[in-house]
Amino acid sequence: MKQLIAMLVALIGVAPNAVQATSTLGDIELTTDQSLKILEVPNLEFNDALLSRVLDPIPVKADAKPGGSEGDLVVQDNRQGVVSGWHVDAQLVSFTNVATGHQLENVECVVHFADGSTSIPLDETPHMVWDMEYPAGSSGGGVFIMDPRDHSNHVIIPMQRAEIAPGDYRAIIHWTLHDTPASEVVGGEHVPV
Repeated sequence: MKQLIAMLVALIGVAPNAVQATSTLGDIELTTDQSLKILEVPNLEFNDALLSRVLDPIPVKADAKPGGSEGDLVVQDNRQGVVSGWHVDAQLVSFTNVATGHQLENVECVVHFADGSTSIPLDETPHMVWDMEYPAGSSGGGVFIMDPRDHSNHVIIPMQRAEIAPGDYRAIIHWTLHDTPASEVVGGEHVPV
């Protein structure tokens, strides 16, 4: 046995003496997400409208496609301390032909949320679509979900110019989350989150 140990020491050799040893810290801070943010916004899809009807003086109403709207409006509020609430505005940027870039004029999109709130017109002016005011002394309230898939959503297209082209028209809806409820907005001035 002594010979085996002697042979292993001879094969392995002797490790050099350490001159210095030091340690470092590997810091990690675990925090809670103390933010206010939009987690999801809905995509809205509407039934087709005939081009001949869009050129008629009587406005055309295109209802939501059954099952065509996807996603909810979801807000997460994990702010700590006393907060009063928040609100969301939406603004529709004009419907534009995907192939030609031609824009429909004065289109109004009306969104009805399934929670029974009033219908909300969306156009190029921001409109408040959701207002959340907390009881006095509250902190953030977690995750809030509003379902826009009520099938009474629709688009109203007024008479358009004769040079309008057929095709797929899409609009961008800007959703803006503000860090106070609408009741605290003074003179229309508020700051997006």
